[in-house]
Amino acid sequence: IDSQTPANVYAGLGGNGVVKSTDAGGTWTAMNNGLSTLNITCLAVDPLAPATVYAGTSLGLFKSVDGGNTWSSILTNTNILSIAIDPSTTSTVYIGTANGLFKSTNGGAAWGLSAAGIASPQVIFSLAIDPHNPSTIYAGRASGYPAYKSTNGGVTWTLIANGVPL
Repeated sequence: IDSQTPANVYAGLGGNGVVKSTDAGGTWTAMNNGLSTLNITCLAVDPLAPATVYAGTSLGLFKSVDGGNTWSSILTNTNILSIAIDPSTTSTVYIGTANGLFKSTNGGAAWGLSAAGIASPQVIFSLAIDPHNPSTIYAGRASGYPAYKSTNGGVTWTLIANGVPL
């Protein structure tokens, strides 16, 4: 959801790319231009610049800077499972993958492993950033597996739940 214009909603479709509604879900338009056959696993909208949208797929990460009209591949050969954007410094983006957790501080131009304290490799299914303290980040695996917390922007991580129940 676009935080500045909540009527703008994006949805990722299995094998059919991205759709966008500008009337809070009343009608939908395909926003694919290169994504039409891809299975979209996750989406994130930049809260400060909502024309910037990230789409994760099993083949990599795509970015649009024009509200989904066009997409550029910014990371390939990586199964993207989750995306989180720092709400105060939106050039900082985290992605959870089948091979661990990665961080970019330049809007996805370059990526580094952000997993000190997380046993490697870990499949990261979910990410969340504390909106009041963006240096606090949570990373989760599948149900029944560990969850982790970082309080320093992903530099180090600590185990917060071992075997989270269903």
